[in-house]
Amino acid sequence: MAKRHSGGRPSAMPRNVAIGWYDAVQWARLKQVAIDANDLDDSYEAWKRNAENVERKLRREGTQTQRVQIDVEALVSWCQFQERPVNGKSRSQYAAHLAARRDSMS
Repeated sequence: MAKRHSGGRPSAMPRNVAIGWYDAVQWARLKQVAIDANDLDDSYEAWKRNAENVERKLRREGTQTQRVQIDVEALVSWCQFQERPVNGKSRSQYAAHLAARRDSMS
């Protein structure tokens, strides 16, 4: 998950968090390419349950969340272009990047 701030004083604006979201096929592909695959949930179902729990927790705390569909091949290409490994930090940055692009287009 990636944090995005709207600018201004942090206490004056609610936080926004982009949550990278996968379907079962993309999750399986992520497990194949991520350098931290051993740190990921064992199954898609476990990942989805945990992601939904985190999403609910953030919303209860007043954080706005935005699900961002991730295409793993596009993630891999972005990581290669950025010269970054496919890991948790890069996945969060990529989700924030996609969310910012989507926001700027609307």
